[in-house]
Amino acid sequence: MSENIEQTTLVLVTGMSGAGKTQAMRALEDMGFFCIDNYPFSMIEDLFKHVLLKRIGLFPKVAIAADVRGKEFLQDIEKSLARLKKKKIDCHVLYMDADDATLMNRYKETRRKHPLQEEGNITEAIAEERRILSPIREQADRIVDSSNMKVTEFKTLLYELYGNREAKMIITVASFGFKYGLPLDSDLVFDVRFLPNPFYDPEMRPLTGKDTIVRDYVLQMAETRTFLESLNGMLSFLVPEYVREGKKQLVISIGCTGGQHRSVAIADAIAKNLDREDVGVIVKHRELHKYQ
Repeated sequence: MSENIEQTTLVLVTGMSGAGKTQAMRALEDMGFFCIDNYPFSMIEDLFKHVLLKRIGLFPKVAIAADVRGKEFLQDIEKSLARLKKKKIDCHVLYMDADDATLMNRYKETRRKHPLQEEGNITEAIAEERRILSPIREQADRIVDSSNMKVTEFKTLLYELYGNREAKMIITVASFGFKYGLPLDSDLVFDVRFLPNPFYDPEMRPLTGKDTIVRDYVLQMAETRTFLESLNGMLSFLVPEYVREGKKQLVISIGCTGGQHRSVAIADAIAKNLDREDVGVIVKHRELHKYQ
């Protein structure tokens, strides 16, 4: 029995309402996971004990979605996961997140009501949900920020994380603007506002770090070359160490003032340096749609 149990994988999908849990479950189902939606977390141990482990050949990979509506799910989650892991079940907590503006827009587009919403105040509902779920977020193995993420990028990321149990590490290099807030899922954040800003050049102001004139301006500066040499050297050390420790996802965020020029050019340069066979690289420019 123990040899079969070792092959069991459980992905607990949770996070903010409207952040993409449904899409995550669909993607996991396409990967062969047996998916259960909105199952009370307090009953998961019994589910494994009395059903799933008795027919392990049918359920080698299981994904269970739980959200803030199942408040009992918040109780003793750490102890429950520890007991499941003692049964040699490979447990992962996938936390779906998005910034407040994205969540509000999604609710407006779908005309759905937030599960905690009262008297039409969605802002308060989102804030309350963040407060309730904060302990779960802290315990998550992987946090995915779906803000401005295309469906294809989202599916690719989940496949790399869960489609192959021996999957290589996925590194997301993201540019952003500090004036719009820090990316929620950052592991490493680097501030490049020390570099001269192309915004103050009338010719480059309407352009982005994707345009050749801006990219060359940013990358050819002595300060940039020194910075990239130091950062690439540090990442050359860190990435193999993260891989050795079993980390499957790394988010490197590069920020400038508006996320238009400097951070875009530098994020692309970092991603190009990281693009090798032993890791997968995804590039995201969070603010770029604002300037195109």
